[in-house]
Amino acid sequence: MVAVTQGVSAAASSVEVVTTTNSKPPTFSGKHGDDWTIWEMKMIAHLMDKGLDECLEPNFENRRPAKEKGPFDLTTEDGKKAKEAVDLNKKVMGQFIQAFSTITLLNKVNLQKKADKSFPSGKGWKLWKEMRDEYNPDDSIAEAELELAMSKLKLTNKKNPRKIIKEIASCEVKYGIPVSDSKKVAQLIRLGGREYGTVITVTQMCKKTK
Repeated sequence: MVAVTQGVSAAASSVEVVTTTNSKPPTFSGKHGDDWTIWEMKMIAHLMDKGLDECLEPNFENRRPAKEKGPFDLTTEDGKKAKEAVDLNKKVMGQFIQAFSTITLLNKVNLQKKADKSFPSGKGWKLWKEMRDEYNPDDSIAEAELELAMSKLKLTNKKNPRKIIKEIASCEVKYGIPVSDSKKVAQLIRLGGREYGTVITVTQMCKKTK
């Protein structure tokens, strides 16, 4: 029994190692809207799993040495940290290359590589910032798009009001703007129209989410 247990444990460990090693980043199509929102969330989760998410922060620049190629004095803590920062950045840039599925996106990587001769691999945090600036609309535009998206929501007698609540939540995530509970109630009552029973049901459900 002990031998069998050890064998199973060994097999499980083997599977875990293989899964981690072969995990690939989510593919990005380059499209705005839902494609970007979904990819952004998945990419962050993927990089967190690989311990590379810190490379996306602007303050990661403070950890980088003057030159990507060194030299690094690995007998000192500063030298080790500098080399680690360079290696992490190279890995995160590699993840972007694997994730991008169009030449337009890959050109963004090439531009980053050419931006600073001291860092021929490019800078991951700058590429990420460029992506977010391009695909995440500013607040004023996002608010307008959120209002438009919510105005297109519909509620019929046959449609479960809970689905509307989920659709509103989806809009919040997509445009990065929270919708207040009072606004949700107003929206749901508007959608309920003259169907008094539907309005009551919807309003009660909204209150339960508070």
